[in-house]
Amino acid sequence: MSRIEIIDQNYRLGAHDLMGAPRKLTITNVSLQGLEEMTPTLHFAGHTKRLTLTRDQSSDLIRLTGTPVIQQWIGLTVILEPALTPDGVTIRITTPGAKPRATRLPQPVDEERRAWRFTLIAVVILLTASGVYVALNAAHLAELIAQLATLFN
Repeated sequence: MSRIEIIDQNYRLGAHDLMGAPRKLTITNVSLQGLEEMTPTLHFAGHTKRLTLTRDQSSDLIRLTGTPVIQQWIGLTVILEPALTPDGVTIRITTPGAKPRATRLPQPVDEERRAWRFTLIAVVILLTASGVYVALNAAHLAELIAQLATLFN
């Protein structure tokens, strides 16, 4: 990733762009980026964002294509899958014939929805506890209500 966040967000393909699901894309061009170390960058048909490869992704493409010559990667159809690693979320590269290794990432939790769900569960528990209390103490409560009725008459 670059040092400038706006470049990463607007011009580079990241795991968040996959929205938790695998995408099948065709490589239309491979360029090199960098100053001190040249890094392969994949261009895809129908997409403006490019994927700057990590060392692991480059190794995966070499293994999948059988060649380190990046120009021979052009025309290859790949599947980009979001994957969890110890360093965070990354993109795993496979080919359509490869067995899928990634699963869908969990959707982000909406905090407002979580609060409503908690409130609903708390109300249900309170109503259940109240119902049990009434059922266990029905005779005593009936006697109490009768006493209150005589007081107000």
